[in-house]
This record gives sequence, C-alpha cells and structure tokens, in this order.
Amino acid sequence: MAILVTGGTGLVGRALVTRLLEENHDVVILTRNPFLAKKQFNGRGPRLLQGSPEHFQISSDLRDEITSVISLAGESVVSGRWSVDKKALIRRSRIDGNRNLVRIFSNSNLKSFVTASAIGFYGDRDNEILEESSNKGEGFLSDVCQEWEDSLIGSDLDCRKTAIRLGLVLARNGGALKKLLPIFRAGLGGPIGSGRQWMSWIHVDDLVEIFLEAALDPGLAEIVNGVSPNPVTNLEFTHMLAKATKRPAFFRVPTFPLKFALGEMSQTILASQRVLPKILIDQKHKFKYPSLLGALQSVV
Repeated sequence: MAILVTGGTGLVGRALVTRLLEENHDVVILTRNPFLAKKQFNGRGPRLLQGSPEHFQISSDLRDEITSVISLAGESVVSGRWSVDKKALIRRSRIDGNRNLVRIFSNSNLKSFVTASAIGFYGDRDNEILEESSNKGEGFLSDVCQEWEDSLIGSDLDCRKTAIRLGLVLARNGGALKKLLPIFRAGLGGPIGSGRQWMSWIHVDDLVEIFLEAALDPGLAEIVNGVSPNPVTNLEFTHMLAKATKRPAFFRVPTFPLKFALGEMSQTILASQRVLPKILIDQKHKFKYPSLLGALQSVV
C-alpha cells in the first residue's frame, strides 16, 4: 500500500510521515524541495517526488500503486500581511492543488483521499459551541476553507473522502509554540486583549492519529473537526502555558496594535472559535492528550 503525502515537510506532515514509516507503510512525498525532505527524514525510506500539487503529473505505474492520498500542502496563513497576491497564493496552493490531485486519481485504484482544512471555516463566533454541522462563518479564511473542502468532498472522485478541520497544533518543533515559547520563557507572556476568546487546539500526536484513521479506516465521516475535546479561553491557555514554562505571564497584549500591524491576518489570532470534535466524541475516539496542560507539558 503506497500513500502519497503532500506537505510532508511541514509541521504535521513530518510527524505523519514519521509515523507512517514506523508502521512500514510505503510513503511517497510530493515536495518542492526534495533536498530538505531527504535531510528531515535522514534517508529513512520515503520516496521523493519534486513538484507542487497544483502542477503535478504522475506516471500511470506510480498512480496505480497509490491507494491513499493525504493532502497537507498550503501556503502559510500566518507569515506576512495578506496582500492581494498573498491571498491568491493561500487559495491557489490549497484549492488548485486538490483539484489537480482529484483529476489525476480519477478512475484509479485510490481507496481514500484525506485533505486538511481548518477551523477558520467557522469564522469568529464568540462563545458559540461549534460542531461539524455548524454553519460556515464569514471572511476570507471561511471562504477559502469552504472551497478547500469542496475541491475534494464536492468532487466525483470514487473513493472515501475526508476533510479534517485543524485547530491550533501543539508540537515541539514548530507552529505557534515555536514563536510563543521564547516570549513565555522570558516571563513576557500574557493574554491577548480580554482573553475571553476561545482557542481550539490539538496535540500533533493526536492529529496524526486522526489522519491515519481517516486514511486507513472507513469509519470516519466526510468532515471531521481535528481538535481536542477541551477548548480553552485565551486566558486559560496563557495560564497553562505559564505553568508549563514555570514563568509568570502578566503582560496583556492589546488588540489594536495587532490589528494595525497584521491587518486582516490578525483574525487568525483574535478570532474566538469554541470547536468540539463531535464526530470523534460520538465514536469514542481516545485522545492521548485531552487536557491542555498535559499537552503543553509534553511539548515544553
């Protein structure tokens, strides 16, 4: 069984590919930078293909080997202001990439196709409890997530199709914590604004399990919230991260400078999203890190 992974050198992709290799799966990584991929995995087994999902072509022989696609590629939404060109790249790297892969694997042996999405789908929703069945929110990210999911779920690809809406991913070697930890370890951390906005998070190990289940187990639904069952407010998150780093965190960050400095992109930091993984809860999915403090202590 060969599994094609796009975005395999990113934060989630590295953890996922490592896990797949540990389980002796045949992994094929599509990457723009094979040299980086080879360095990250130390030649431990993944086959490397150079290219981008939106322009990728594949031989018929290799296509027939692949029985699962996991699509994680996408331009970062948290690096730099959202210029017109940046927003076009964010959209194109996700939607056009999936559409091309769907085209490639139509009439193939594919059993499953799993794409990342994001809880940005829900927009800024204050204190509302959000589940997979909740309505789409408003704004650029909500629109992108809808098109991102539709590029797979709305296609006529004849296989199991799943979109996983990612929350804040907690990991040792990247993501938001890579930027937050130096600040908190210096004792300069603190809540953002009122601190009442909700944050939906997940430990990278739990997220890898969800992707594996979606790719290999026919039990999951088309849309799955990839978050912990215990979202927290920003104030609670600040308190727990301060406890994990054993430092005080009293420096409250006002929202206006963030909005001024980051523009529209500030919504990724300031939006309130109280998201529950109802599909996983109903299936009695076991989370390795259901509590925030345990998750933070494991990565800090």
